[in-house]
Amino acid sequence: MKYFVSVDGTEYTVDVKPGADGSLSADVVDVGGEGGSAHFPQVHAQKGHDQAVVLVGNQAFEVVLQPLPDGTRRATLGRFRSEILVQSERDRQLAFGQSQARSAGGWIKSPMPGRIIKLMVEAGNAVAAGQAVVIVEAMKMQNELFAEQAGVVAEVRVQAGDAVERDAELVRIEA
Repeated sequence: MKYFVSVDGTEYTVDVKPGADGSLSADVVDVGGEGGSAHFPQVHAQKGHDQAVVLVGNQAFEVVLQPLPDGTRRATLGRFRSEILVQSERDRQLAFGQSQARSAGGWIKSPMPGRIIKLMVEAGNAVAAGQAVVIVEAMKMQNELFAEQAGVVAEVRVQAGDAVERDAELVRIEA
């Protein structure tokens, strides 16, 4: 099962796989920063309704999850009180469907007020359907917005660091 985890604004992809003995292994890739990765061969978890105890090697961590209205979960890891947001791959795909609905008339629009973190395209670039185009951050959660259709980037109205409102026109793609 794949999860997207944002820790204080840096996004990680965590791929959790069950082992034959009931243990879990986890591969973590830093997609928002330096691009590093780590493999945890033995991760054991005992979970309750909204909390879990995770054993990584010889270290135990208590994880408490709080569901948020946008479908993500805020996690507190042991004594660490960082802003940790967790989104499952399924929830991310549902959000992708919502972001596609916002791209009317060739425009990719911001689904919420936030800040532009990264542009992956510039005017004149060819894009494929489903390709990530821009990342908008809101409440420390990074949201990738995707091209609904293949085409060429006709116009870019924002740059990294810009604050945007909900439904702001960010990037226009022509088929």
